[in-house]
Amino acid sequence: MRTKITNEQITAVLGGIESGLGLRTVCRDLGIEEAGFRRLVTNDHEGLASRYAHAREVRADVIAEEIIDIADTAEDANIARLQIDARKWYAGKVRPKVYGDKIQQDVTMDVSDKLAERLDAAKARLNDA
Repeated sequence: MRTKITNEQITAVLGGIESGLGLRTVCRDLGIEEAGFRRLVTNDHEGLASRYAHAREVRADVIAEEIIDIADTAEDANIARLQIDARKWYAGKVRPKVYGDKIQQDVTMDVSDKLAERLDAAKARLNDA
């Protein structure tokens, strides 16, 4: 049986996400059905989709900041590397413009003499007209 999710619960879920917790953890801690909350987001209940997206962006910022703490306090380098890589991946997926990998594309074009000849011919036609 589905139970109704109240506006207070929605606010609590979004606050939990913004504090860095995942949706599954927050819903479990609050006793809310995760699938029910996802349905509300999917159906954009009272503008929830944009509020949820914003909460995820804030969570990405929180998680990205955790990277420094993990690096500074880690006792096991392999565990720290795994934790850092997971956080970098998540932040890059949720906020690619901020935390995504920058891709640089260098393009080299060879402009042949035929193009120059065509431009000269076009100029000549213009001058003759």
